[in-house]
Amino acid sequence: MENKKNFVIGILIVLLLCSVGLIVYLYIDKSNSVVNDENVEQKEEVVENKIEELDVNDELVQNLYKKIDVFTTNMYKDYFGYIFKDRLIYSDIPNDVKLYVAMQNLLNSMNEDYSELENAGINEYYIDSLMIEKNVRDVFGNVDFEHESFGGMCSTAKNMKGYTYDKNKLRYYVNFNCGCSFSCPFIKTKLIKSIKNNNDIELYQLMFYRENGTENNEPYDYIYKNIDSEKVDSIKLEFDPDRGFALDYDKIFEQYKDKLDTYKYTFKYNEEDNKYYFYSVERMGK
Repeated sequence: MENKKNFVIGILIVLLLCSVGLIVYLYIDKSNSVVNDENVEQKEEVVENKIEELDVNDELVQNLYKKIDVFTTNMYKDYFGYIFKDRLIYSDIPNDVKLYVAMQNLLNSMNEDYSELENAGINEYYIDSLMIEKNVRDVFGNVDFEHESFGGMCSTAKNMKGYTYDKNKLRYYVNFNCGCSFSCPFIKTKLIKSIKNNNDIELYQLMFYRENGTENNEPYDYIYKNIDSEKVDSIKLEFDPDRGFALDYDKIFEQYKDKLDTYKYTFKYNEEDNKYYFYSVERMGK
């Protein structure tokens, strides 16, 4: 009877030790899990904060900047100023603007002199639609768009005047001399900083809008943050042997940089083809 009692007590002691051991094991395992989670979170934080400043003259930075600079400096009047909003992402961009940006990038890359074609007749000069599609993809990536005729602009011959799409021949006809019925807008921009934020690249651009006028028969330029904002300053134009009555824009940017808005352009990295594509533009303020 005594042996049986001792056996039962022994069994209870073993069960108790097993229970204590299991509790200790679960506690240690949970503690290790918490430590591992903290390590993962710390690693993720390190990744999220991986920021590197790039040289604005870097080849990749300059190539990306050229793609979006036509967004701001050459945009025809129907869309003039629309890019300068608080925030605009690629999916908000109208179809004809995608085509316009693609056309300008294509023509700029061709680096040809179009001045001889100023008096060319309608439908004498054309560009294959596949070339436009390639340039749409090059700037915006795999986005939806449709081929269509789109408007012209008031600018130099190289920046073109009007585009008519021929859906039968799959080509765009360029009209170099479609006239101009409005005053040309003037936007000036300057790339001031470039950052690699994880895998994305951010370009920071100063911008101002200017228009000319006269006061007491003297030539003046008026500086604005953008087309809808208050005037920053009025500048009397002095004649310069090299520039005529044109402003020294580098001097203007330096003088008024604290009063102008900065815009951030974000390019998203695509691992599949190892390329960057325009994603958004955002007004950062002063």
